[in-house]
Amino acid sequence: MKSIKKYITLIILLNFVLVTCSHAASNTLEQNSNITYESNRTTTTSNMTEETSNTTSSNVTEETSNTTSSNTTVETDLDDSSSNTTTVSNSNSDDVSSIEKDEVEDYFATIAVEKESITELMEKIEGDKLLDAICNQQTALGNTWMEENRDTFANMNIVLYDGDNGDGAETTAEVSCDLTNNTNTVLKSSDNYVHTGISAACFITKNDGSEIGVNLGEIKISLKGDISGQGNIGEADLSLMQQELVDEVSLENEYYRAADMDTSYEIDVIDLSMLQEYIVNN
Repeated sequence: MKSIKKYITLIILLNFVLVTCSHAASNTLEQNSNITYESNRTTTTSNMTEETSNTTSSNVTEETSNTTSSNTTVETDLDDSSSNTTTVSNSNSDDVSSIEKDEVEDYFATIAVEKESITELMEKIEGDKLLDAICNQQTALGNTWMEENRDTFANMNIVLYDGDNGDGAETTAEVSCDLTNNTNTVLKSSDNYVHTGISAACFITKNDGSEIGVNLGEIKISLKGDISGQGNIGEADLSLMQQELVDEVSLENEYYRAADMDTSYEIDVIDLSMLQEYIVNN
């Protein structure tokens, strides 16, 4: 009987041990499973973080690269634009010739008319306006004496030469301008037509009767449109204008001024148009 009880007790204890061990094993397995899950989740999170970091870094790098590339492109475009502007500027500069301003020659050009006699030209000279041009021209050259003493000038004689006004040149016409009353007296007349290439010289008498020679250099009269210097404006002058514009001829001095129809000190298509219009209408 005791043996049976002892045996039953042993079975109960063994069963308890088995249940306990089974329960402990179950808990251990669950814990291990949780640890594995946490580890996997940590690994996944780490992978996600690394992937995010790589993606962000890649995007930042790519964005920076694109931005840099974009900026480089803009800078290149600006440089190209500047280069093009310079090219256009140089092209314009090379295409148009020019001449210096001369107020005395400009004054004569404003009163010179085709098929008008030299005497008629002389009669149209206004002494005060011509003196203004002379003083302005001399001042521009650094000589202020004319402007400072103009109130002492009483009379101005203008002498024209049909050609250069050098030594031995024959006087073509002469006029005396009274600067006080602004009147003219023709001293020597000429029925020859006005044309490009006539030279001019000036002599001034002061209020005290003393005479001074004004060195104006080689003053040349230009008749607008009379590029050939023949005094008749026509197809020959138009041809010379066209040749000047395509660099087949090079006009100089008074002949250049004759082609400068609008007195802009350069010859361009505007002058050509004005000359064509003048020929058609006259």
